Amino acid sequence: MKTLKNYMALVWEWVYERTALWIILFLWVTFMVSLSDLSIQSSKIKEGNIECKSSCHPVSYEYIQSNMDYSCWCYQDETTLIPAILQK
Repeated sequence: MKTLKNYMALVWEWVYERTALWIILFLWVTFMVSLSDLSIQSSKIKEGNIECKSSCHPVSYEYIQSNMDYSCWCYQDETTLIPAILQK
């Protein structure tokens, strides 16, 4: 039991001495995960924008994003928008 207690004390001391390293490592991992999520979201927006453009061709279109909802609208005339149906 004494050796286990000594071993745990050594492990805790090693972790405690490197607290700044653990904080930096945690922040780096959090940053990389956030960056990855933004990259995925950006690629989904680009993909949806291309689909919207092709479904409304040759007229103009609006690809609207709000939170997690994306919708495509085609211009019927100068002031009227109609919803476009995107293929999934």
